[in-house]
Amino acid sequence: LHDIRVRFADRTAHTNVNLFWSPPWGGHEIVPADVLFPPQASYARVELPTALQLRRTAGEDGEVTAVAGPDLPVIPALVDEVIAGLLAPRGVAVAADGTAVVVDSGGTGDDAVADLLVISSDRTDVRTPAIDAAALVEPFDVAMADDGGVLVLDPSAWTVTRFDLDTGDGAALPLPPDLLDRVRGFGRTPRGTLWVARTPLGSIVEVTPAGEVLRELPVWPGADAQPVDVAESPVDNHIYVTDGGSYKLIRYDAQGRRLLAWDLPPFNSIDGSHLTVGPDGTVYVTIPEEGQVWAYGADGVRRSVWQLPPRDGVPSRPVGIDLGPDGELWVTDVANGRVLRLLSEG
Repeated sequence: LHDIRVRFADRTAHTNVNLFWSPPWGGHEIVPADVLFPPQASYARVELPTALQLRRTAGEDGEVTAVAGPDLPVIPALVDEVIAGLLAPRGVAVAADGTAVVVDSGGTGDDAVADLLVISSDRTDVRTPAIDAAALVEPFDVAMADDGGVLVLDPSAWTVTRFDLDTGDGAALPLPPDLLDRVRGFGRTPRGTLWVARTPLGSIVEVTPAGEVLRELPVWPGADAQPVDVAESPVDNHIYVTDGGSYKLIRYDAQGRRLLAWDLPPFNSIDGSHLTVGPDGTVYVTIPEEGQVWAYGADGVRRSVWQLPPRDGVPSRPVGIDLGPDGELWVTDVANGRVLRLLSEG
């Protein structure tokens, strides 16, 4: 008997795999199904490899460690509905002074207009900077810049643009355009560089605002990876990625070696799981299809599960997430067109 393992990603659920061999009399023939085990090669559907099956990158010995958290109760989140009536809010970022910025992708239809909104630190004022109407096509994510402006990821325009929140003036960063094709998320590092989740190509890329590519890391070797979002910890510079191909949260060390992986509920790459990392290393992840937010400690153990409330009977679908200076989480609910602030009492 000889073991033959074939690993492939199937997005259609009806892929056929034919196994050929070279018999002694030459040529190539299909191996008869009756000599395969199980008969007809009828395997049950299997999951993509776990973290324990994933080896470190070249030059490293040992297996990647997976840390399983305890079974946790689902906590109903106490929320403040900061703003509602949006079309498809997907990205949110909160500045050090508490000012929040939200990007609305605009949804679909003739009246679907993308927008950028600024929410005051006391949450009493919501305004839209005087941005050129053509400057936003379909923004997906946003990050604060050091100078008080914001960086907006717009994959449909193949741009990351810095906007001045007072004047509305925008200037696109000189990034390689193909780097941003169908990208769904990005994150800014403590060094001022950007991590880009290169969704269609299955990798994450660190790039400077001047457009210099510093490094590119594959997300999940041997699988059809679709990284959705990426963030770097301010504590140890570890890198976290949510992957819509394997449905995992993956952790790298500062050098780019994979360390840990956690399974996540399935999600699509359009409204996928996004994440943010707090100043203590806690990782917060949105779980869109469950309407939840999960928190992992810096030790890799899942600590909390919060359930977001529905609105008028429509379940929440959290996508974008960021942590404010007061320790409160901000989340975009794309299904209900609103922005929520999770209160610590919840």
